[in-house]
Amino acid sequence: MKPIKEVLLIDDNAADNFYHSIILKESGYIEQVNIAENGFVALEMLKGQNHQIPIQPDIIFLDINMPAMNGWEFLKELEKISRFKKKDILVIMLSTSINPIDERKAIEFEAVLKFQSKPLEAEHVQALFSELGY
Repeated sequence: MKPIKEVLLIDDNAADNFYHSIILKESGYIEQVNIAENGFVALEMLKGQNHQIPIQPDIIFLDINMPAMNGWEFLKELEKISRFKKKDILVIMLSTSINPIDERKAIEFEAVLKFQSKPLEAEHVQALFSELGY
């Protein structure tokens, strides 16, 4: 298993992004946390648009409900980027939704590893990395 050098948080809630970035950094598994406030911004970061170098996250933590481009729309666009295959990038859906339909829909996407309730807690991060073999 390759080291987790970089993750991408995609969420329109600044407080969640701040908290989740702290939890991820304190886990000791993550070197870099990038934040995008919606799917459009995340795609720009992944594609290297607006004079940026494309980011190469190992894991994406993705919220479902966001303005401009929601999590479902982002996943459909991510599938169109040929360099991102399931073996290269893992997506963890983060949501406050308790609707089981959302969880079933999330795991239908090839890149989605799991559906996780928000907020992301230290125990969730430890369990995730244990599941991944770290």
